[in-house]
Amino acid sequence: MKKIIINSKFTSHQKLMLFLFFIFTFGIGVLYLLGLIPSEEMNTKRSDYIAIAFLPISVYIFALFFSKQGVVIKERKLKYSQFIFGFPFLMKNIELTNITDISVLSSSGAQKFAFVSAGNPDLAVSSEIYKIVLLNENHSSKFLLMITRKKDLAEKMANGLSKELHLEYNIYSPPIVRRRRR
Repeated sequence: MKKIIINSKFTSHQKLMLFLFFIFTFGIGVLYLLGLIPSEEMNTKRSDYIAIAFLPISVYIFALFFSKQGVVIKERKLKYSQFIFGFPFLMKNIELTNITDISVLSSSGAQKFAFVSAGNPDLAVSSEIYKIVLLNENHSSKFLLMITRKKDLAEKMANGLSKELHLEYNIYSPPIVRRRRR
């Protein structure tokens, strides 16, 4: 089994939101567990179960905070996976029938921030986005494998997949479709 792990799936803005959700869910769960948030009655109520359920939710959010994206190659089968501390988590099979090529596509993108949009609604951060795609022989269909913001990581992933799965690393050139003009 070969693992190729690149980077986090979340941007810094998304990580900030995950961290705030973690603090909120963990704080409420611990306060209820320690009994610092009093209930009107001593017997358990539905709200107590919901509040105590915040602890496992906070552990899951904490694990997502440190997760990275990548692929697992085992016996010529490709699986997309999230990795938590190097261990595969939430794997998804990727069908490789008719897939012969791999390519890296680049495009520019921008992301607006949710928490500052009231002060400046046009504030956005622009960056280059690199998409790793799997292609068939004549490039008429493509499958998006993953997206990253660093070119060297995208090329590392493409080179690793081409070596392990015997795919050709080509420039994307879709077939030209001629249409009639009216």
